[in-house]
Amino acid sequence: MVRNGKANYAFEKYLSERFNARSSSLWVDGLAVSTIVEVSERLGIVMVFGQYAFSTKMSDADRLQAFRAGFAAVYDGPARILAAFDEIHRTSSSRLPGFHSDFGAFSRWFALVDWTKERYQPIVELLCKFAFENYPFEVGEQFLGRACEEQKFMRAASAAKKYKIDHLRTRLLARDLGFGTDTAYAQILIDVKKYGKKFEEFSQCINQKTMADELGINETYINKFLAGGFIRPRFAIEGLAPIFHPDDIGSFLSKIRKQAAYVTRPPKGSLALSEVSIRVKQNLVDILELCLAGKAKSLCFANRTPSLSDFFVNRDEILDLLQSEPPNGIYKHKVRPFLRINTSTLKFVVDEGLLNSERVKHHRSRKPTALIRFEDVSDFLAQYTTLGMMSFQAG
Repeated sequence: MVRNGKANYAFEKYLSERFNARSSSLWVDGLAVSTIVEVSERLGIVMVFGQYAFSTKMSDADRLQAFRAGFAAVYDGPARILAAFDEIHRTSSSRLPGFHSDFGAFSRWFALVDWTKERYQPIVELLCKFAFENYPFEVGEQFLGRACEEQKFMRAASAAKKYKIDHLRTRLLARDLGFGTDTAYAQILIDVKKYGKKFEEFSQCINQKTMADELGINETYINKFLAGGFIRPRFAIEGLAPIFHPDDIGSFLSKIRKQAAYVTRPPKGSLALSEVSIRVKQNLVDILELCLAGKAKSLCFANRTPSLSDFFVNRDEILDLLQSEPPNGIYKHKVRPFLRINTSTLKFVVDEGLLNSERVKHHRSRKPTALIRFEDVSDFLAQYTTLGMMSFQAG
């Protein structure tokens, strides 16, 4: 009952109309009057004064104010009641959000009454609908005699347990996803539909070393792959080393495989990609770019489910593809027979500055070598003649 001597006009008007047999299709008319009073009192207390309010510590005026607010919601029907539930849920200041802590007096009252009675069922239906939509109930978990059919939210600790992620990593992931930054770990509620897939993906990811092992390459290559954009971390979270999803690794290998032919054994002259990179003195990333562009026609693999170490390519073909224009000069090792001098004499000529030598990469072999520019050779010959050249000219 409403224990207040003052008239509650809206409620009294409703009772007058209801008991005077006026025709109505209002939802509230399906409730027993005693249920309307009970729900209006307890729901109104939480709506007006929050989850920490107790009716025994309230004045008559406060209880009347709470009743009026609660009755207005009940009178308007399910949509308004659910809106009241939502307002209570959103404005709760509980340190550990949950139905019982959020709904205070209303929850305590509901725990004391026999909610299995028929007269409470319309309210029970609304409570269950709201609770399952907004609180971390697991599938099959019971609440007021109803079983949850689909989990909508989970606590961070539950997510850590479900996806087998330690709590520190769960906390960092939650922060990275945009919630939990200013929220205590225990208060974080994760929207399963929106974020569940992210947590599942996170739990499947591997670190850089494991990825290198799966690719069959040295871990030192991974940073080059990242710089080349071949593989990107699925998660790059502050406080954690980047981690990679197996599907992204598989997609990368699939792109290479599309440009390669399957063979039972690598053809003669073929080398593994990483070995070719060493032999031709070229970054593996550059060789992979040639392969992905379909330029390496000799690319093949000898394993039906290849890792990177199972791809082979012809060394000479890669050298052909990487070959640049011949330089404007003569490689040092070819200058000696041209000038008809021995190695010691050539070294002397270069060391004395009579011929300028510079280090370059060979236009085909890619190996570092010494080059002497044509103009420097011309300048030398304009001033000097070697004994070897004089002997040759003399016949």
